[in-house]
Amino acid sequence: MTESKPKKQSIAIDFDGTLCEYPKFIAPDKIPYEPIEGARDAVVTLSKYFKIVVFSVRAKTEPGKKAIAEWMSKHDIPYNSITDRKPSSVLYIDDNAIRFEGDWKKILHAVSDWKHYLKNKK
Repeated sequence: MTESKPKKQSIAIDFDGTLCEYPKFIAPDKIPYEPIEGARDAVVTLSKYFKIVVFSVRAKTEPGKKAIAEWMSKHDIPYNSITDRKPSSVLYIDDNAIRFEGDWKKILHAVSDWKHYLKNKK
């Protein structure tokens, strides 16, 4: 009998603005931007412990999905799959998210104060 490795759980990572710089959307299959600083190294580390699922509305079309795959390969960033929907995962990494910690009043406050991180850099 052979020992089997435990199955890796999935982490879902948003593409635009999380893995890839995202100053302006051009087209689903046009991605002229660079990786966000530290993204590659972080995903390489995460991929040792988790399946990496990249999600993006770009992946709604085959050319968009192919463009993401080519971009990931060009920048040597590992992944297991690409989808246009947020998949079932143990963790989500997304630039447009607020963490729920059991208090809806805090959520309402966070939503009213929310600004994208790029707007906070200015």
